[in-house]
Amino acid sequence: MSTKLRQVALVSSTIDSSPIGATTPSTGAFTGLTGSINIPAETPPIGPSAAIVGTGADVALFTFPALNAGRLQASKGLVIKFVTQHTTGTASVSYKLKFGATAVDTFSIIPFNTTFLDVHTYHFFNNSGVQNAQNWIREGIINNASANQPATSSAGTAAIDMTASQVVTFTFNVANTDQVKPVFALLYLIQ
Repeated sequence: MSTKLRQVALVSSTIDSSPIGATTPSTGAFTGLTGSINIPAETPPIGPSAAIVGTGADVALFTFPALNAGRLQASKGLVIKFVTQHTTGTASVSYKLKFGATAVDTFSIIPFNTTFLDVHTYHFFNNSGVQNAQNWIREGIINNASANQPATSSAGTAAIDMTASQVVTFTFNVANTDQVKPVFALLYLIQ
């Protein structure tokens, strides 16, 4: 399996079927490439921004541009990385990974301090032959309960219709006594 960070659309080309040595290629070889390179909107990383005050309801920390309908093919997947910092307060924060309005994963963290980072990486894959059933795993390091930043992991299934356009968001929910800073996020396709 290979990681594809960018997808190139071949607009036009030239095929040269001239003999090479004593052999004439049966399929030819590309000798020229013209046209544009189309870079999918879902691949740019999201950098840091100011801490966000909690509201007691779900608030988006990161929102990626919509994945186009059919963009995630059967048996293919994506990797999503989120880095956050609980900069103010000590209340438990609930985080959610959402595709559209559907929460795929929900978990909570009670921070040890306001300086350590929470780092979460999701591997999200369509099941074999379908685009509406997935398996996923989350792994990470969290600012939780002790100075050693323990590892965390979770796994599950989802039923997201990837034949439809999907907006991926990562939200948090905490009282207005606390703040969470979006530090970094990245989404890339595994094709």
